[in-house]
Amino acid sequence: MEGLNTTTILWVRNDLRLRDNQALAYAVSLGRPIVVVFILEEESGDWVIGRASRWWLHYALKDFQQKLKAIGLRLIFKKEKSVEYCLCDLIKSVKAECIVWNRRYDQTGMATDLKVLKKMQSLGVKVETFIGNVLFEPGSILNKSGKPFKVFTPFYNHVRDVVIDKSCLVKTRGLVGYDFSACLEELDSLDLLSGIKFDQDLGSTWDPSIDGGERLLEKFVSDKIRVYSITRDFPAEEGTSRLSPYLHFGQISVRQIYSVLSVLPSSVRDPYYRQIIWREFASTILYFFPEIASLSFKKEFEHFGWKLNEELLNCWREGRTGYPIVDAGMRELRETGWMHNRVRMIVASFLVKDLMMHWIEGARWFWDNLVDADLANNSFGWQWVAGSGLDASPFFRVFNPILQSQKFDPEGLYIKRYIPELRKVPSKWIHAPWIVKDEVIDRRDVGDYPQPIVSHNASRINVLRAYNRMRDLK
Repeated sequence: MEGLNTTTILWVRNDLRLRDNQALAYAVSLGRPIVVVFILEEESGDWVIGRASRWWLHYALKDFQQKLKAIGLRLIFKKEKSVEYCLCDLIKSVKAECIVWNRRYDQTGMATDLKVLKKMQSLGVKVETFIGNVLFEPGSILNKSGKPFKVFTPFYNHVRDVVIDKSCLVKTRGLVGYDFSACLEELDSLDLLSGIKFDQDLGSTWDPSIDGGERLLEKFVSDKIRVYSITRDFPAEEGTSRLSPYLHFGQISVRQIYSVLSVLPSSVRDPYYRQIIWREFASTILYFFPEIASLSFKKEFEHFGWKLNEELLNCWREGRTGYPIVDAGMRELRETGWMHNRVRMIVASFLVKDLMMHWIEGARWFWDNLVDADLANNSFGWQWVAGSGLDASPFFRVFNPILQSQKFDPEGLYIKRYIPELRKVPSKWIHAPWIVKDEVIDRRDVGDYPQPIVSHNASRINVLRAYNRMRDLK
């Protein structure tokens, strides 16, 4: 197929950006017409793309399509069960000589990429792949014994001062698109928005475009990063970057963020950079231990004696537990597709330890409702709270939702934002409104907000007893 009439296929997935897109840069360097394709892979199992992620993906693809069009490229869409055969058909129709992509590191993604690689090799089609949206390729960072790090702090100390290649810009001068004569599927053919309903329009909360992400990054670095270590734990504050969905879909690359951070003093940069490395650590753990997506890393936790109570589980999902900080977090999730990180830990601890439900129930709910649902971060985070993962929080660390609320939302501003029925309750009483007496406030000000579905103190005693029984059986 060698010759001037051949093309290069750029297969995009969670790398919907122009800047710091190494596969795109390589395709441009070949000087041949470029065909950019996104294939919605029909999936099965626990981790089919969730509804909030489908919403974000639809608009991210729409934005990327427009960005490509501005530089003379067209993004085409396919929805197929067999990705390798879909690409084979495309290769024949556009006379492709080469296919390029940025690598993935989850088990399903890597398995699919390997199938495609072998199929292309059998056809004599050249394949070039490039580092995905990570600073350090999973598998490249090992301890002195040549094994993966299982504890975060040594991992962080090992990589914190490593100099990373800064982001590259794709040169678009002389770039050649492909002139499609056939009628090809458009974005709506992927049917990403079908049947999706949210408590509110997510578009009122998010701008799921590359420009939206870059504005957030600029605002965070100019206005917030210097006080990040102080404000990041307070959900009523705009103290975090909120870049996680843009990172997940690759609209902003982690190297782009690193490039911005690298010019800052270490005292300013390090608190946030540590969170970036935490993301890298989670990717590395999933790469080496893919079973953590569905099973406790510490196997004894699979026999803990978890309880599944659908009524209580639905109270947690819907933000009706009677604990305001928990309910505010769960309602924020339903309304915005996102939840503040401190609150994520609080609601996770409540599900696992106050309600004694397996962490997988929470992981599945987050997966379906978070716009930043990432398999590595979601699995690792839930197992961290549950005490069942690598370098996890000790199981006996049971978050007290009242004390957490008093400490991190002292005025109740976050609670009142998402629980309108408590807006008239004074800050002093808002963390545990069930103890308010009639002579303190008008009980009607609490409205129909529910009583606690469990007693935290009793639940803490019960779950620690169950934990001790599990340890005795080891």
